[in-house]
Amino acid sequence: MNLLSILLFLLPLTLASTHPNTNSNSNTHHTSHPPPRTPSQQCPYPSTTQITNIWEKLISGDSVSFISHFRPMLSWTIMGTHPLAGHYDKLSLFIVNGQQRLYNSLSGEPTYTLVNVVGGCESEWSVQEMRMQATAKNGRILDEMNIWATQWDTDGMVVQVRSYVDAWSTTMIIHENEDWSDSSWLTNRTTYMPGPNGVDLGAVGREVGQSVADEIAGEMEG
Repeated sequence: MNLLSILLFLLPLTLASTHPNTNSNSNTHHTSHPPPRTPSQQCPYPSTTQITNIWEKLISGDSVSFISHFRPMLSWTIMGTHPLAGHYDKLSLFIVNGQQRLYNSLSGEPTYTLVNVVGGCESEWSVQEMRMQATAKNGRILDEMNIWATQWDTDGMVVQVRSYVDAWSTTMIIHENEDWSDSSWLTNRTTYMPGPNGVDLGAVGREVGQSVADEIAGEMEG
């Protein structure tokens, strides 16, 4: 046997030793993957579907159930420069100084239409776009878009709100139906100031629950 024959005989054995069978070791080199996450793990915060269902309570007039998704102690800022603008450090302050003060200038409760919801699920922030329609006591028509940027905790509760309203419409509605001072979003709201028309605690009880109305009554009397 010549040298060339020996090399040709040894070459396949050499290649086999330098390139081991990967199939025999496939199990040892297999990349492990974590198990799929559950729906709750996929969405640590409310999803757009869940947020839409919460807002449907406001749309349908069940404001007590709607407001139950908001922490009593939260940070609520009404942006802009108008009579309702300012920072409220608890829900009841926003209800009296913001919501109910506007409602006192209306001939009836406003209606809301949910236009869009974005965010939530993986994000602790979501944005809700709403159309608000009402008629003021003097007959002026209120038809505006409201934007609420809401921050959620992992329990599905709102802990912070930054709401945007039509400043001109809001100002006209209030100035034409009451005589009161103006404000800006830099104003820090720490005391109840419902406006010269006062606050209808019966309406507060119907809107957000009697316990909230009782709390407000106690603090205003104190």
